[in-house]
Amino acid sequence: MRKEITVLLTILLVLVLIYIGRFVAQKGQKRSGFILERITPTDVSALTIIEGSDTIRLVRQGDTWLIRLDSVRTGRVNTNMIDRWQRILSEATYELASRNPEKFKNLEVTADKAVEVLFYGPDQKVLADILIGKLGPDYNSSYVRVKDANVVYLASANLRSLFPRKPWAWRDRNMMSFDVKEATGLRIYLPEDSVIAYRDSLWHVKGIESPDTLQIRSLLRILSRLTAIDFADTLTPDQAGLNPPKARVVVELSDGTEKVLKVGNPKEERGYYAQVKGDETLYVLSKYTGDQIFSFKEKVSGKEKTARKAASAKVRKEKKS
Repeated sequence: MRKEITVLLTILLVLVLIYIGRFVAQKGQKRSGFILERITPTDVSALTIIEGSDTIRLVRQGDTWLIRLDSVRTGRVNTNMIDRWQRILSEATYELASRNPEKFKNLEVTADKAVEVLFYGPDQKVLADILIGKLGPDYNSSYVRVKDANVVYLASANLRSLFPRKPWAWRDRNMMSFDVKEATGLRIYLPEDSVIAYRDSLWHVKGIESPDTLQIRSLLRILSRLTAIDFADTLTPDQAGLNPPKARVVVELSDGTEKVLKVGNPKEERGYYAQVKGDETLYVLSKYTGDQIFSFKEKVSGKEKTARKAASAKVRKEKKS
């Protein structure tokens, strides 16, 4: 019996040693000496991304990241973009790929081919200045080197995809969000008309005896996850037709707060300029959403449905004749 226990303990000890050996090997393999391994992504307070003549500057203010649009204006950055590069960089591993400068051009880690990314610390000191080259053999890795260094590493992640070179890709397009179940009122004010809907156990609309409540819930769903299709950074609110607006939408919530959307002039055939209360950003709202707002009274009163039925009946009658 003792012999069997001894054998089992020996086997268990061997398995533990194998596990520890593999763990140590993996840890040793990860530490290649590449500079990004010595940086904690959440400690980065600013980024500069350069490709050719294009330069993007991102800065952190408290818990919010902003993108510099010019010397004065900034735009809010999508937090998902920040979370993504922080997470992937913290998990990435690096292995030596080349020490031969003659291969740099082929690996696209030269200044004219690479994407350059500068990482800054809280004191605005440069923590790292790297050049991201082409994808690795598996198309899910990338070549990278420190600028002015003669060593190229293969990163275990596609680093280029983490740092888009177009400002629009970084922008936060979320305009407003709320839980539809918490909505207790919906008011739409137009220059010569208004629609006021309110909810107790059911939805009601002032002045409309039997409103189409599906239209109320449909518009609330759109507003509850409202996103922009573009930005109007070069315009003022006056130029965008927002002072006064062409429509003002107010969503009342059960906690007493309100979500307020202003809709202005149309932007060609693409959409409408818009702004949310408490946010200075000028957005472009989709044409579909804007049209839903401007036609809401006809929809909720049933006039649009009646008109469609009449048109369909007319077509059927013409076909018969």
